[in-house]
Amino acid sequence: MLHKAISIKDGEFLSDINDRKHNLLSSAILCKIGSLSLVFGSDLKNGDNEHMGWKGVMRNPDSPELAAHFVKVPHHGSENAFYEPVWKEFSKNCSPVSVITPYNRAFDALPRLEVIRAIANFSNIIAITAKTRTVNPNKIYNGKIVKNLHGVKSWKYIVKPDQIGCVKLSQSSINGDVFDIDLIKPAYIFSQ
Repeated sequence: MLHKAISIKDGEFLSDINDRKHNLLSSAILCKIGSLSLVFGSDLKNGDNEHMGWKGVMRNPDSPELAAHFVKVPHHGSENAFYEPVWKEFSKNCSPVSVITPYNRAFDALPRLEVIRAIANFSNIIAITAKTRTVNPNKIYNGKIVKNLHGVKSWKYIVKPDQIGCVKLSQSSINGDVFDIDLIKPAYIFSQ
């Protein structure tokens, strides 16, 4: 797909990639600074087969050591990007600091609580850059409009935060110990 999207003729632009397929081109990035290991999960999903996504990473004999001190959680903490075997690898030597960036533009906001809890089983700290919440549509729209939607039994309106927060993290390059974490609101630390 990527090869087809990139033109080999001079002066031509990249072709569009179908929105449903663009995450298939996503790559996770492993960054090592001294003994500090950071994984930036991008939008990498589990994969539809053993050769794709996190399944492909785990199956690849050339895959690097994935034990991490820090993980930027892939794909906004969605279910299809939480792959327990890779989280066991991330947390093999220690429980990493995990950061999740929410997604508010779908029919159901991400991350979902059950996935955050699953990630918490492998993480020392989970920081989330904003709260996602839903409200009853009657608070936003005229009640008659909400009531007359044919075939829709129930739904919620996703409320976007006024701003996105930021997580500033300082970790030792020797052992990965966190010596400073600064949250710019609405970012927060998840606690069960």
